[in-house]
Amino acid sequence: MSAPVWLQVTTAAAVTFALAMAIILLYRKSRDRQTEEAGVEMHVSPYIRRAALLTPAERLLYARLHQALGNEVLVCPKVRLADIIEVRGDALEWQAAWNRIAAKAVDFVLMTADDYQPLLAVQLESGRSSPRDEWLDRAIMAAGLPLLRIRARSDYDPAALRREVEQRLAAASQQVHL
Repeated sequence: MSAPVWLQVTTAAAVTFALAMAIILLYRKSRDRQTEEAGVEMHVSPYIRRAALLTPAERLLYARLHQALGNEVLVCPKVRLADIIEVRGDALEWQAAWNRIAAKAVDFVLMTADDYQPLLAVQLESGRSSPRDEWLDRAIMAAGLPLLRIRARSDYDPAALRREVEQRLAAASQQVHL
């Protein structure tokens, strides 16, 4: 026995209406998501390229270090601590130690040109000492990497810089002939 015609027409109309509403809702949701993503893109785009990687003081020291050491040693600027020292310990201790070094960097790292072994960390000093400086000194030295702090100057003598580097490496019992 078939249903009355009015019931068939009403059911068909209700199903068609429900499908149309579902399509409209899906379309609106998709459009809103695209608008949201575009808005997020606009909102997340406060990023701009820096004018220069190094400050004028860092550029000067970089140039003089390179002049003093030539191609025998690589001078790498702005190196993250996590790229030159490792963390050991259990999971909880490891995570806490990793968090302390993950976002910190040294001004320069001198590395061997052949195998990129870190030889010496170099920090440019402004003349003020901070708790961060003391922590950095302890962390780098605990890792067995010597650290050389160089006071910011209007210029540097390349020969004197070379002597400072060699003396610091010798003092760290890692006699390296450049």
